[in-house]
Amino acid sequence: MKKRFLLSLGLISVFALSGCGLGSSDSEKGKSDGKITVWADDPNFNVPIMKTAVEMYKDGNNDIDVQEVSDLTTKLNTALSSGSKANLPNIVKIEDINAKKFLESYPGSFVKLTDQVEYDDFPSYKTNAVKDENDYYGIPFDSGVAGVFYRNDILEDAGYSFDDINNVTWDEFITIAQDVKEKTGTGIITLSTPISEDANFQTVLMQSIGTWYFDSEGEIDLVDNKKVVAVFDELKKINDSGILSPHSDANERTKALQTGTDFCAVTGSWFTATIKSFEDQSGDWMISSVPRIGLEDGSNYSNHGGSGWYILDSGNEGENDEAVVFLKTMFAGNVDFYDKALNEHAAVTTYLPAQSTSSWKTKDEFFSGEQINSYFSDAMTQVPSVNYGLYTTEVQDIFKNYLKDFYSGKLTTTELLSKVEEDFKNQFQQ
Repeated sequence: MKKRFLLSLGLISVFALSGCGLGSSDSEKGKSDGKITVWADDPNFNVPIMKTAVEMYKDGNNDIDVQEVSDLTTKLNTALSSGSKANLPNIVKIEDINAKKFLESYPGSFVKLTDQVEYDDFPSYKTNAVKDENDYYGIPFDSGVAGVFYRNDILEDAGYSFDDINNVTWDEFITIAQDVKEKTGTGIITLSTPISEDANFQTVLMQSIGTWYFDSEGEIDLVDNKKVVAVFDELKKINDSGILSPHSDANERTKALQTGTDFCAVTGSWFTATIKSFEDQSGDWMISSVPRIGLEDGSNYSNHGGSGWYILDSGNEGENDEAVVFLKTMFAGNVDFYDKALNEHAAVTTYLPAQSTSSWKTKDEFFSGEQINSYFSDAMTQVPSVNYGLYTTEVQDIFKNYLKDFYSGKLTTTELLSKVEEDFKNQFQQ
């Protein structure tokens, strides 16, 4: 399996080298002489938070260069595939679903942190994401712990309260949502695309029940996995219930929430900043738990997104050691830094000792006085841990070939999963 995947990475790299022009600007040069270089994406979140960490580290007496890099996953893959360490940063942010892919495809490229960090200080679903075999290579960072962001004023107008939709099953949520839609005329669960074109919503349900596309050995596991079957049975029921409100893109979804056209979004904690941008709606919003699938081990806790920080082996032991000390000091030991990241950037991070500060217990008047940070803190310790494996994006791409027929009723759950599993084995397990 790995050999086939490495070939696909190589093809991606050829395209990236010819189309992206690695090294053509300061943000793409890799290490600067005498500096520890960090690659991060998202100028509104990861970049400013990392810059805050750099400013606080040794009172700012350091030489650490934070570079904003768009399309970070492709550029990192390109640099690693080139075989030249000169093109690489010292520290890089990697999304959890892509971590094992990089670790297993480029063995020896990342610095082992197993004995450097106290991993019990992070929730297990996050430490599992930065681990390959028996060793840890990353420091967990932000959480995508999920919730239902919803308009409380609309819910109350329909005659319901927080207790009616919190800690419920999907069947219970659907019944209430249909009534809210009928009474208020709003769409319910907003999506940035039709459900047949995007796998994000299905992954929220999958993690909530503690399953993924692969078994513990990394083998595709769909047809015979009763939890996966339950997820897609539930997804079909949700779609058929009429409570989904799809849009053409994320901007249209945001507009629908802001205007009250849609009632709620089921997504990660990072969405808080988007909701808070609706300044005139302060006090109208709340967050409830994710509805659960009605199996014995279904939970009301899930995740959507999240990442960690990794150190690339520069070949210079001194650089490696300095990068380790910086990451360990700030991201696995500095409560004041995490408090600042929470208050200034709405960053729901996963370093558990930092969550004992008063900032995590503050009532948020925007969210109707709810202690939303406390909710996220409690919820992230209960998110089921899953094996993201090497091929999450590849499996999701295969699903997209069949989801339209599934949701239209042309394919049963078993037929859908059989086709996806067969296609995956043909492409990646020959």
